[in-house]
Amino acid sequence: MVERGYQYKKMAKDEEIVNSDKPEDEYIDSPKRRDFMTAVIGGAAALYGTGIGYIILRYLSTGVEVAQDTATLNVKVDKAADLANNSATMFQFGVKPGLLIKDEAGELHAYSAVCKHLGCTVAYQPEQKRIFCACHGGVYDYKTGKNVAGPPPEPLDVLKVNKAKDGIYITKS
Repeated sequence: MVERGYQYKKMAKDEEIVNSDKPEDEYIDSPKRRDFMTAVIGGAAALYGTGIGYIILRYLSTGVEVAQDTATLNVKVDKAADLANNSATMFQFGVKPGLLIKDEAGELHAYSAVCKHLGCTVAYQPEQKRIFCACHGGVYDYKTGKNVAGPPPEPLDVLKVNKAKDGIYITKS
């Protein structure tokens, strides 16, 4: 217990008042410890605030990605030659995924695999012969890329399929 610059210290036989100016009787709650704990707690709060601020900034950002210009991108899809009828393969088109579908007649269709609703990745379902977005149940026509059902407001971006001697190339149409 501290009172008017003196510290009361309990001894083995009795209580006596000890002058607090002696080095062996330093206050337990010294200014050095208080300043250290203030710095530690302040640093932890600053790190926490920075983390939360970063999350909020990422959420509020427009999501514009700095990437290659996909208008001039020409991507070779190696798996296209082995693709069976009524099946699909995913490929990387710049920074976004692409979807190459070979229909039952052997015709190739390529689309951006990014759903127009909230940007989820779509997949081809060969049993139903449709492109499906599992996030919110969006459905696209596999031959045209047009939105058929669900919340997607627009059709998928159609990509151009180019057949060459050395393989299948996909470009922006």
